[in-house]
Parts: sequence; C-alpha cells; structure tokens
Amino acid sequence: MTSEEKDLRYDAVITCCQRRLDLSIANHLVNALNSYRVPNALVKQGLSEKVKVYMPAYLGYESKEIAPLDISQALKCANFLIVVCSPATPKDRRVKEEIRLFREMGRSNRILTLLVEGKPEESFPDLLREHRRHWVRIGGQEYERLEIAEPLAANITNESNSISESLQMLKEEKLRLLAKLLNCTFDNLRQRHRERFVKNVTMLALGSILCLFIFGTASIMQYRYAEGKRLEAENATLEAVEKKEKAEKARDQAIIRENEAQAATMEVERQRQVTVQQALMAEEQRSMANIQAKRACEGALLAEKERVVAEQQKEMALEASDRLMQEIPARLGHIPEAKPIIDKIINENANTLWKIKSSQISFDENTSDFNATH
Repeated sequence: MTSEEKDLRYDAVITCCQRRLDLSIANHLVNALNSYRVPNALVKQGLSEKVKVYMPAYLGYESKEIAPLDISQALKCANFLIVVCSPATPKDRRVKEEIRLFREMGRSNRILTLLVEGKPEESFPDLLREHRRHWVRIGGQEYERLEIAEPLAANITNESNSISESLQMLKEEKLRLLAKLLNCTFDNLRQRHRERFVKNVTMLALGSILCLFIFGTASIMQYRYAEGKRLEAENATLEAVEKKEKAEKARDQAIIRENEAQAATMEVERQRQVTVQQALMAEEQRSMANIQAKRACEGALLAEKERVVAEQQKEMALEASDRLMQEIPARLGHIPEAKPIIDKIINENANTLWKIKSSQISFDENTSDFNATH
C-alpha cells in the first residue's frame, strides 16, 4: 500500500443496492458512524476517538470532509466493508462485484452486514455466506471445501418495514458494527456507551437543575424587581392621584374664586349701573334745577320788569300825590272847615308814602340777594 493510500485510510466502506429503504438506512448509518464519539474510557485504553467511514457518491452521500474516490481505490483503503442487506441485495451486480473485489484483497473476514429487511438466507449474497477453506489430508494432500456461514450482522428489521422504527433500532445496532471497527467487544462498547449516556443524562439533568436554579433565581430577582417596579408604579400612581386631587381642589378653589370674582364683578356692575342711574337722576335733577333756575330767572326778570313798571307807576303816583298834597292846601286852605280834613289826608298820605318806601327798600334787598344767588 502506497503512502498516499495510507493517508486515505478508512475504517470502513459502506455499500448497498439503490433502493429507497437501503439508501436511506445507508445514509443514516454513515452519518451515525462518522459522528460517533468513542467513550473516553475506551480512548484511554488505546482506541481511536472516532471512526472514518466512506460511502460512494453514486449512492447519494456527499461529504465536505471526504473527497470522492473510485470504489476500487476506496476498497483498497478500507479495513472493513459494510453491506446494507435486503432481499434486493443478492440481485444487485454492483454490490456483488464490490464484495468480490474486497474478498480478493484477502479481507473476506472483514465484511460486516446490516440487515434492514427480510431474512438472512434471502438477503445475503452467496459471496457473503460461502467460504472456501483449505484442508490437508493425512497423506499431505491439499484440497478446498465450500462452507456456508452467516456473516456478522446487525439486525434492524421490523414487521411493518417502517423506516422510522428501523432508524430507532439502528441507534443500538450500530454499536455492533462499531465494536468490530474499533476492535473491542460489543458488550464492553455498549456498557461504556451506556455509562456515557447515563453520565450525559446526569450532566444534562444537573445542567437542567442548574439552569432551573439560575432561572428560578433570575425569576425571583425578576419578580422582586417587577414587584419593586410595581410598588414604585403604585406610589407614583398614589402621588399622581394626590396631585390630581390637589389639582382638582385648586381648580375648585379657582372656580370658587372665579365665581366670587364674577359675583364681585356683577356687584360692581350693578353698583356702577346704580351710580349711572343716580348720575342720570342727578343730571336730570340738575337739568330740572337749571330749568327751574332759568324759569326763576325769567320770573325774576319779569318781576323786575313789573317792579320797574310798578316803580314807575309808584313814582307817578307819588308825583301825583305830591302834586295833590300841594294843590289841596292851595285850593282848600282858605276854607277853615276843610283844614282838619286836609291835615288828616296829608298825615295819612305821609304814612302811606313811608310804608311804600319801606316796602320798596325791603324788595330791593331781596332782589339783590336773589340776583347774587343765581
């Protein structure tokens, strides 16, 4: 084997017929084997951490890590050949050819099978069941004898031929194949696998408990935080309610003051109207007083005119009386009997003149006072 072939060394090559069930199981198998991590307890004993399995691209498998190879080259680089078997497998010439090539390389004891459907006698090709063995007789003569033997098989068959049920069984049966690939016993691998599974479940449970604890603690902290926020919100609400009540109270007081101001304004307006009415009444009274004063002035002027006329008449009467007093003695003085009568008439006339003059003085004073007032 060349150094290049050593670099491309595979633990196994998988082959199957191109049937839907076989291809589906083969693809799941290659993924399951390549992704399997060998338990640390076995790795410490010298086993590989993982296996490297190849499946040809013409079977529908693609890998970014493994470059496609010619099937003959892949078989040369493989330690084992895994054949996915079903009733259609013995009729597939390509599968039989790959088995023949692998046997010719002297690895017939390294062929493993995975039975996915049917019984072994109808699903295994003859090349898997027939083994030619060399025997030596007592005389030293060599001969070959054909023997029929069932190869090591992992069995995932089920009565309903359900792919999902077969895949569920593959989770356990793949360990049989891995035990051969890793060169350890199936029981040991299964035991280590279960121990790791229990450990993983335990770690998962502990992790879940830790997560629950963290989540619970976070939930409690979140609850306390939310409760604090709720109390703050309630306090803020109470403060808002108090502020609202104060605002409503201030608004009510403002409304009361506004009503009082409106009432005061209305009272001022009423008083203003009363004052205006009083002013109008005073103005009316003043107008009436002016009218009366005007009428009084007019009456005074008329009285003054009448007084002047009366004064003139009085002057005329006084003049007439003086002339009469002068004429009466002159005309009747020579009559002795008439003298007492003349004296009496003169005295009475003198008294009358005095009274007239006295009344004239009083009238003049009153007239001057009235004129000074108006």
